[in-house]
Amino acid sequence: MNNVFDEDYLGYKDAFNHASNNTWETSSVPIAFQDKRSWQEYVDLTRLEITCGEAPFVTSRYFPSTGEMIDVENRVGFLDRKLRVVAENADGDEYRIWSLRALQSSYGYEYQGDNLLIARMNVFMTWYEHYVEKTSSEPTIKEAKEAAKVISWNFWQMDGLTGTVPQKSLFESDQISIFELLSATPIVSKEEIFSKIYDWRANQSQTYNSLKGVMR
Repeated sequence: MNNVFDEDYLGYKDAFNHASNNTWETSSVPIAFQDKRSWQEYVDLTRLEITCGEAPFVTSRYFPSTGEMIDVENRVGFLDRKLRVVAENADGDEYRIWSLRALQSSYGYEYQGDNLLIARMNVFMTWYEHYVEKTSSEPTIKEAKEAAKVISWNFWQMDGLTGTVPQKSLFESDQISIFELLSATPIVSKEEIFSKIYDWRANQSQTYNSLKGVMR
């Protein structure tokens, strides 16, 4: 699916990889941009994985079937692709700025809290591993905190049907036995809390529902 999107955007096939013997083989040729498109525009493109689970469309750190790690240069998630493009076109401070922008334009939401935790870990480690691969050094604590802040906004818990934060069921009694629990009727708060995300280019937060039909 990521390949189809890139083929449509870039105007040619197999930019990042191609099928070979029932697997994907990474292309070593730098990504080319045509028709007045630029690498910066590609990095800034907003991409979202809905009900993202562990975020496999965002980053492919490991094979889901085996758990075996995939080398950084062979990863195919849309954040991996953005970071590859940054690495091919920027160095030094410019790389640091645009690697963070790659994070800022990558989003995902998930209903289950445990899945969301894994997704956030995978996204952070992806940013970190690409950073080390490019610079041969670790990010500073300040840089790591900036990345974590972006991820905490961009990967969030939400009911995708309503655009709201999942609600916790409450019971009339705080002291309840297991037998009472089986027959008790949960009381769900009627107050809807709408999920917010952050537009880093506009430097403002807004509800996810307000963006439906707007995100590129």
